Parts: sequence; structure tokens; C-alpha cells
Amino acid sequence: FGSARIVGEEDSMGLGSTLGCTYPFLAPEMCGIPSDEDDEEDSSPFLDGVDGVSSPTAEMPYQGDLWAAGITLWTMLVGKLPFYSTDLSKLFNTIARCDLPVEDLRVSTRDAPPSWLTQLITSLLRRRPSDRPQASEAIEMVPVVI
Repeated sequence: FGSARIVGEEDSMGLGSTLGCTYPFLAPEMCGIPSDEDDEEDSSPFLDGVDGVSSPTAEMPYQGDLWAAGITLWTMLVGKLPFYSTDLSKLFNTIARCDLPVEDLRVSTRDAPPSWLTQLITSLLRRRPSDRPQASEAIEMVPVVI
């Protein structure tokens, strides 16, 4: 997520990455900052050379992709990112430690989104990777429309 670009297009958010991703879409476990909920060292940071961030690891688990899908859905629905700062250290701290502004889902949309969509987004954006649904479970949350 976040690695596709139009050829010749500048990074309009100013938050592009040498990692091939867009920082606001990083999952909390990828930020290298233990969340307030962490009771054990299960953080798997991969951002090296960024102030306040631990050493890198080689792979990004699929739970990070589910988080990024939740950020994408959130942004499509609300019209803005749930977590944003041009200061990377602040952004990573916000992603790792701040609560999801769920009220934005209700306030920022003209009509209330369907409950299944709110449930899907909030489940994809659970801070702990083990609390997020599996991809197959996320797909089952979407009603079939014919």
C-alpha cells in the first residue's frame, strides 16, 4: 500500500518513504514504538534511521496489509487520514499510541455508513495485530449484494 505513484508525480503529502510505502498507512507494529497496550516486547519495527524508531526487521506481516486496507477504507469514507503529522516521530507515536477517532466516521460523512462497514474498518484498525481479523474473516464481514 502506498507504493504506487503516477510517473513524474511529486509526493503531495510530503510523507513518501524510501521503504516503498506511505508512512500514514504503516501499522502500529511497524512504527517501532511500543503502544501503551503492549505488555510484552512483540513490536517488529523496520524503520531504521528515523529518530525515535528501533532497528529494522526483514519482513512486514500480512496484518500490516490489513491495517493499510482499513486506513484506505477510512480515508475513502471520511476524506482524511485518521492519523497524520508531517513530523515522522509524532506520526509514529500517534499511530502506535492514540485511539482511533471513531467519531469522525459518524461526523465526516453525509449519511451514516452501514454498520457492517464501520465494524469492518474498526476491526481492521485494531492496534494489536492479533486482534485484527484474518483476511477471510474481513471478507465475510462484507455483505454480498446482487
